[in-house]
Amino acid sequence: MSRHDLTPLPQFARHEVAVGWDRPLRTYFAVVTDPDIDDETAEGATPLHLGAAEQVTDPAVIIEAVRPYAHIPDDLHATLQADRDREGLGHSNHHVFFTTAEDTSTAPPSHCPTQQHTGNLPERPEPSRREGTDSRQPLALLHRPTIGGLVVPWITVQMPDGRYRFGAIDAHRLMACLHDQRCQICGQPTHSPFVFAMRDVDIARLIAPEPPMHPECATYSATACPMLAGGMAHYRNSQADNPAASGDPDSARARHPAHRWHLVWAKAYQPVIDRRTQQPAARIAPGDVLRVRPITPPTA
Repeated sequence: MSRHDLTPLPQFARHEVAVGWDRPLRTYFAVVTDPDIDDETAEGATPLHLGAAEQVTDPAVIIEAVRPYAHIPDDLHATLQADRDREGLGHSNHHVFFTTAEDTSTAPPSHCPTQQHTGNLPERPEPSRREGTDSRQPLALLHRPTIGGLVVPWITVQMPDGRYRFGAIDAHRLMACLHDQRCQICGQPTHSPFVFAMRDVDIARLIAPEPPMHPECATYSATACPMLAGGMAHYRNSQADNPAASGDPDSARARHPAHRWHLVWAKAYQPVIDRRTQQPAARIAPGDVLRVRPITPPTA
C-alpha cells in the first residue's frame, strides 16, 4: 500500500489530503479529512473518500478528485502508476508497505501522561470462565472471562453493577495499553509487530482509535467480535453510562452503519491524542506499516 500526503490549497489549509494505491483492495484511493471536526460522521468531516466503496484503477480519476482540494505535483500520475506497477494486484502473504517520504518527526506530540500506568490501574475481581468457550479462543486468552462464549477484552468497561459492556472501553486501561504496550484483549505485554483493528478512514489517516493486540488475539477478535467480523450492521444505540468509559464518549457513532474493518500490522507506533476526536489513539508512521488485511465487510 502506498500513501502520498498532498499540500492543501489555502482555502483547505486545515484539511488533510492523501492519495495512494491500496493493494489489498485493488484500488487507488483519495481521502480529504477535516481534523477539526470531532464527529467523523458529521457533514464536512470527510469531504472526499474515493476508493472506499468503489474500485478506482485510473490515476487520473484520483487526481481530478483531489484537484479542488490540493496542489497536484507534476509527477503525481506517474508516481501513482508506479505504485500500482510495483505493488501489483490482489492479496498476498507478503508484507504490504506504505511508501512515502513523510517526516515522522512532524507527528503531533502526545498530550497523554507519560508515567507508566501498569501499577496504578483499578483492580477488580474477574468472573470465572464459563464452559463452552469457542474453540477458536487461543491459549493466551484462557485466563479471561467469557460472556455468551465470547472473551471479554481486558479493556472492556465494567458497569457500576459489575456487568461488562461490550463495545465500551475502560479509559484507564486504554491508556495503559497505549503507553505500556499492552494487548487490549489479554492485557499482557506485547511487542512488535503490533496489530491494530482499523477502519478505512483510520488507515487513510494512519490513526488507530484502539490499542494494539497480539497477532493471535487479533485473529481471534477478527472472527469472534460481531463488529469486526461483520455481524453487526449498525453501532449500538448509545455509549455506556459510565464515567470511566472512553472511545465514543458523545455517542457520535450510535446507530450509524458499521464500518469496514482491517487488521494492520505495524513495527512501531506513537501514542497521541487524535486531533479530530480528542481521544487517545495510536499514530503509525507510514514506514512502520508491515501488512494490511481486510476483514469481512459489515452485514448489509
